[in-house]
Amino acid sequence: MKRRNFGLLLAPWFFTIGFFVLWEVGCRVFGVSSFILPPPTLIFAAMTQFAGPLTFHSLHTLWMTLAGFGLAILFGLLLGIALGASRLIQVGTYPLLVGFNAIPKVAVVPILVIWFGVGWLPPVLTAFLISFFPIVVNVATGIATIEPETEDVLRALGASKWDIVRKVGIPRSMPYFFGSLKVAITLAYVGSVIGEYNASNVGVGNLMARASADFNVPLLFAALMALAILGVAIYLLTVWVERRMTGWAQRSGLTPSPQGWADSGASPSGVGYGADGAPSALRRSARGKPLRDLPHLPSPEGRDFAPSAPSDKTRPCSLPPPITTASSRRSAGAFPRATTSASTCATAGRRRSRSGRRSSTSLPTGMFRP
Repeated sequence: MKRRNFGLLLAPWFFTIGFFVLWEVGCRVFGVSSFILPPPTLIFAAMTQFAGPLTFHSLHTLWMTLAGFGLAILFGLLLGIALGASRLIQVGTYPLLVGFNAIPKVAVVPILVIWFGVGWLPPVLTAFLISFFPIVVNVATGIATIEPETEDVLRALGASKWDIVRKVGIPRSMPYFFGSLKVAITLAYVGSVIGEYNASNVGVGNLMARASADFNVPLLFAALMALAILGVAIYLLTVWVERRMTGWAQRSGLTPSPQGWADSGASPSGVGYGADGAPSALRRSARGKPLRDLPHLPSPEGRDFAPSAPSDKTRPCSLPPPITTASSRRSAGAFPRATTSASTCATAGRRRSRSGRRSSTSLPTGMFRP
């Protein structure tokens, strides 16, 4: 396992180095002119030669990108929560949002120059305008896709619409939110460079405009390399924050098969008991630990439950799982719901073993409730 993790850690470096090696070999073998496509060695030499200007303009691009990205996060969260919580706002504003996002932001930059002049404000606003839309859509999707069963339970407990959004919708939308940030940060760099290229005196975009005017192709690619490094750095920072805040949403593998439900303590119907009748929380904590060493836990009926290995007398019941979904409740109508427990299964097994035959009276009374 450690060797596998070490390989995953080195994989990005191997792939990146291999990409540059292939680039260098391709330029040398096919004799590509440096005016068309400079090799990586020439680009790195230009980065060393113009290290001072590249650092100065990269820092300006970084703070302008982060400023526009911060505005996009704030506006995207607020608007996404409003769209996810209100069907009226969602239906009314979505055509406007989609139509505005379809406008090329390059066409908006001259308008920003007319309004605010040449400086740092047009790049910041361009980065904001081009990156807020993915955040709005993902946050609204995370809130709007709350399970109807969860809403029914919370309303039955007296929760208001805002309580459901605040305590269930917003936490549920966090994985969607951080997924949109990974897309939005790259779009923010695109927006800031577009603004700097047309309406700023500093920044990597302005440096690229001057390098293009001088036909300095290695410097032009060096500026692109600086943008790539900044983008990867901010992306990794976003991934780190995502793991710290939404680690509960990370999946270590594929969805378990039906055969693995009993071993993991889960079931398709949501019953948290395994094949031996042990609660799922107990089974999860029993990995690598004998069941006899675990403490007694209360059963659903309030009795003490001592986990033990399955035997002939404690065979799992073959009763159907309870109806848990709203659609199944509507289709079931007034039919009773079947509920099982660990003690019920054990009692039924003991009665079957004593009588030696199956009968309708072997099951305890009261196991069905309306």
